Amino acid sequence: MYKQGKFLKLCIAALIASSMLLIATPIDAQSTPVPQTPEFILRIADHSYDVPSTTISHTDPWTGNITTYTQPGYHVTNRSIEVAIKNQPFTPYVDAEGNTINLYYNISVKPRYGGNWTYYPHSYGEYYNASTSEYTIREFGFGGYADTVSPQIGYVTPGGEVDFRVQAQVGYYKNVWVPFPGSDSPFAGGYVPAFYGESSQWSGTQTIKTPEVTPDVTASPSPSPTIPEMPTIAFLILTALVPLIVIYYKKHSKSNRA
Repeated sequence: MYKQGKFLKLCIAALIASSMLLIATPIDAQSTPVPQTPEFILRIADHSYDVPSTTISHTDPWTGNITTYTQPGYHVTNRSIEVAIKNQPFTPYVDAEGNTINLYYNISVKPRYGGNWTYYPHSYGEYYNASTSEYTIREFGFGGYADTVSPQIGYVTPGGEVDFRVQAQVGYYKNVWVPFPGSDSPFAGGYVPAFYGESSQWSGTQTIKTPEVTPDVTASPSPSPTIPEMPTIAFLILTALVPLIVIYYKKHSKSNRA
């Protein structure tokens, strides 16, 4: 009788455990997936353009005279480094707690021959969401150009090389309160975005070389008329003739007075 009671208890316990497992299965199925390590392509994107010349007129309010002048056109060299990340299959969804789960990317950048990795995005409230097309495109300015893109990785010597890596994230961001260190006030602190979800490994490093040519950043001024330079031989002949002319003039003056 004791053995039968013990066996019945074990059966009930197994049944309860199986029921709990069945209830937990959908939760496991909806857990955040770990994204794949991203693949990406680097290239120099050229957005250079020409600004045409413009004619400007000004009317003197006192005399009514109209002055017209032409501002010359110029060329603007505007290039950036384009990171094209191949999107992996993913459909955004809302989890059991009401959070929208999205696919994001992080990008890290550093000089080829030294320095530390700088991570993007690093602006408050900015996230690199995956696009709905085949590739997610992010552009980075590298300094010294009239038109800039955001973010800027800083000035890169023409012909310099830059390393890039990419990481994928699946989850959501939430602002959390972070108190200032060493402060006793409950109001001393600020909200910072925190990521909740899964992250891939960082991709392998890819390197791109920037253009060798220094960019044009200002308008080329209108060419001023040049004064032809006097050849050296002509200058020497003229220098030798001047005293002779002076002597001739003096003698001729004395002859006339005589």
